[in-house]
Amino acid sequence: LVVVSCLVGLLSLSYPSSPAIGLAPTIAYYKTAAQDFATTTTRLQEALTAMDAKDPQSIHQARETLKQCRLAYKHIEFFQEYFFPSAAIIYNGPAKVEVEEPYMEFHTPVGLQVIEALLFEKDVAAQQSALLQEVAVVQSSAQDLQAQLYGFTADDQQILESIRLELIRIYTLGLTGF
Repeated sequence: LVVVSCLVGLLSLSYPSSPAIGLAPTIAYYKTAAQDFATTTTRLQEALTAMDAKDPQSIHQARETLKQCRLAYKHIEFFQEYFFPSAAIIYNGPAKVEVEEPYMEFHTPVGLQVIEALLFEKDVAAQQSALLQEVAVVQSSAQDLQAQLYGFTADDQQILESIRLELIRIYTLGLTGF
C-alpha cells in the first residue's frame, strides 16, 4: 500500500498537466484487490461452514482465514473509506451498536470486526449460525464491489488524499493500540 501510494504520488507530481494520470492505475489496482478480497470472503464463508466444535484445527483455520480476509480488505480500505464510506461500514464497521444522529437511529453492527468478535469467543460453536449470517452479508457485498465504479470519477488529488487519510488512520490506530 505504501509503495502504491508513493508511486501514485510521484506520478501526480511528475506530470502536473494531466489532472488524473494516477486514476487509471489506481482503479486497475482497486479492481484486482477488490476481486482478491471477494475471493477471501468466499474462503472465509467456506471455513466458517466447515468449522466443527470437536475439531480445534477447523476453528484455527477459520481464524487464519479471517486474518487473510482482513488483510485483503486493507488493500482496498483507502479507496472504500474515502470514496464509498457508507459501503465501507459493511466490511469494517465497529463491532458495537452505533446511533446515527440527528435521527437517533440504531444500526446493528455488521462486518469483519463483528465476525472477529464472534470467532474469538470461548464457545465458538454456539456462534456458528451468527457467524454464517455475518459472513453472508460481507461476502455478497464483496462480490459487487466493482459495481461501485460505474460512473466513478476522481482526480489525483482525491486519490492522494484517500491514501493520506488511510496512513493517518493506520498511524493513529497504532498509537492507541487498537
